[in-house]
Amino acid sequence: FHCCFMGKAGKKRLRDEVEALPATSGALQSALEALPRSVLLELRRDLALGPFDEALRRLGDSGRCEVASSKAACEALHEAGEEASVEAVAAVLGLRRHCWGFSQSADAVDAACHALKALLQPDRAALLEALQHGSAFCGSVKRHLGKHDGQALMKLGKPRVLWLLGADPDDPATVGPNDAAATGESGNRRKQRRKRQHQKAQQDRGKEDNVASSGGETGETDDDSSGE
Repeated sequence: FHCCFMGKAGKKRLRDEVEALPATSGALQSALEALPRSVLLELRRDLALGPFDEALRRLGDSGRCEVASSKAACEALHEAGEEASVEAVAAVLGLRRHCWGFSQSADAVDAACHALKALLQPDRAALLEALQHGSAFCGSVKRHLGKHDGQALMKLGKPRVLWLLGADPDDPATVGPNDAAATGESGNRRKQRRKRQHQKAQQDRGKEDNVASSGGETGETDDDSSGE
């Protein structure tokens, strides 16, 4: 993915245009759900690294899904605007905290692109390989760029840095374990675990109350203390 540098005027215009009348969330979600997951992951990357209109153009020109589906998705996304589109893509993919809009982070993307220009191609390839194989993100960046020059990359975060280095949109290192299926399963497990913990806490409090009430306190004392 090629870095996209923008002037201050262009960035201001993007920020001004990010707010738009949202499309019906159901219609937008339906249009996105009709797209293959691979296309959605490409859209996720394009929304994060380039202007909104450019991301929609790339979606329409991708040729990786039916023309009618991509056209309907482009129309729904355009009507919704960037912010709502990012949220919708995140929801459909099950990656609610790992999708970004370019307008809100254009400066950070530009800074990361500028920092990566200091790396020779072999070093870029080595950093990409390290991150793809699970090396610690911040540690790897510091080793290749140093703490100071690596700040821009660490601020941008692992998925977007991987894309700037040339990783595929569906690279596991950019998606992680929180894909749609895993997110649903792990989310259900967390909910069940929290429910069990809550029930156990209530049971423990009930036992403590029983012990306290059997410790010689009378009903009159309880009434007096509750009225104070």
